[in-house]
Amino acid sequence: MARELIDRGSQVPDSYEELLKLPGIGPYAASAYLSLHRNQRAVLIDANIVRWLCRLLGRAMDGETRREAWVSHLASRLTPPIGFRDYNYAALDFTMKVCAQTAHCEICPLIPFCRTGHRWFKRSRHSSSVSNGSGSAERKHAPEAGQTGAAGG
Repeated sequence: MARELIDRGSQVPDSYEELLKLPGIGPYAASAYLSLHRNQRAVLIDANIVRWLCRLLGRAMDGETRREAWVSHLASRLTPPIGFRDYNYAALDFTMKVCAQTAHCEICPLIPFCRTGHRWFKRSRHSSSVSNGSGSAERKHAPEAGQTGAAGG
C-alpha cells in the first residue's frame, strides 16, 4: 500500500471507489476511514454491527450475513445524514461493550426494541421468579452467542 500511496503523490484518496483500489483496503476499512477520519457519511458494516442487527431482528447469522442486501439497507437507514461520525463511533462502542460476542442484555437500553433481548428478558423474569419465588426479575447474564441462533442484546 505504501508504494501505491507514493505513486499517488502520498495522498490518501477521499472517495470510496478510489480507496477500494488500494491493496488491503476493503469495504469496511474504506467506510471507516471516510466516516471517522474524513468526516464523510459512510455506512460501517463489520462483524459486530452485523451481530447487533441480527439480534435486533432475532435473525441467525453466519459469516456471509454481512453480504446480504438487508444488512446494508438497514445499516444505511440507521446511519444518520448528520451526526454519522458520532453514530458510527457509538455503534462500534456499543457492539464491543454491550451487544458484544457475549451479550450484556442486562445493561442494554435497546431491549424494548430488540427481539432477541426481549426473549432474554422474558426468560430472565421467568427463571428469576421460579428460582426465588418472588416474581421479580433479577438481571442475569445474557445467553452466549449462538445459544438461541442469535444471542440477546
